[in-house]
This record gives sequence, C-alpha cells and structure tokens, in this order.
Amino acid sequence: MITRFRETVPDVPEALLQWNEDLAGDLDLAVIDAYEDLRHQLETSGIDAFDEVDMSRPAATWRKALERSREMPLLPMFRPLILPDARWSSLVSPWYSELGEDDLVDLLDSCHVDAFRRPGLRWLGRAELRTMLQLWLSPKLMVDTEGWRDLLAKALSDVQTSRAVRYVALRRKLALGDLPDGGAN
Repeated sequence: MITRFRETVPDVPEALLQWNEDLAGDLDLAVIDAYEDLRHQLETSGIDAFDEVDMSRPAATWRKALERSREMPLLPMFRPLILPDARWSSLVSPWYSELGEDDLVDLLDSCHVDAFRRPGLRWLGRAELRTMLQLWLSPKLMVDTEGWRDLLAKALSDVQTSRAVRYVALRRKLALGDLPDGGAN
C-alpha cells in the first residue's frame, strides 16, 4: 500500500499545495489497487481472498491525512519531552539528511542547556554529546572511543539532553531511511 501511495503522492508538501478532489480520487484508487494486489497474492498462494474492495473517502479526509503525514517526520509527539522550548525550536527545523555527525554535535551543542548548572563550569561537553549520539547512530564507533563508559554515564545523567539527543538520532535515521524495518524508503 505504501508503494501505491508513493506512486500517487511522491511529494506530500507539493500535493498539498496542488490539492484538488481528483487527487483524493487517485488516493481512493491507490487503496483499491493495493487491496487488489493483496487479493491476487492471497489467491496465488491458495488462500481464500476477500471480495473486491470498493474504497472511497471524502476529499477532506484525505487532505487531513496528508497534512498529518507531512508533520510526522518532525516527530511532534516528542515536543513535550524536549525542553526548554528554545531547544525544541532549534532541533525541529534542520534538514537532517544533510547533516553529518559533526554537524549534529554542533547542533546539539548550540542549543545545550546543562541540567547541572554551575557558574563557569559546564557539566556536559561536546565529548559527552558525541558519545550519546553515537550510542544511537553508531554504537560500534562509540565503544572504540577511549573512556566511552564514563562519558556515556555522565551524559545519560542529564535526562533533558538525553531526550534531545535521542530525538536528533531518530530524525537523522528517519531522514536517511535507516530504520530497523527498512522504514522510510
């Protein structure tokens, strides 16, 4: 079904800009075609298949679905967990597919706020941020770093920063289609 949707709407923001009821009809047909593909596959495997599907949704329902799908790569469900607000604002806007590990560390460093604030001293530095990021993006690299256990233990003691780093890692993986199930591609 995902393949059928991607064929019908290869670019969600563009589809929303060019929205019309014909596109809603095309999305209805994509669902019908996907069910037909499944029915054919079941019959080929000797499994009793369902009757033909007649799928139709109101155009407004399809438009709302596209609007929600446009927001999903931003992972808005993390919004209440990424504090302070300025950090969320900094982390939500970059194009993660264009950022390398050093860029991601720069991004995290630029919006970092220590949980354990002390005048003149910073609790977490770039080394801890990088180690936390590598935990999610490249654990093999992380364990090759000298002192990684101490860096990681210190880094994970800051819950807000840990959440921010996990968000950045998820956005990066989503942008690259690097998900366990083959996800975004």
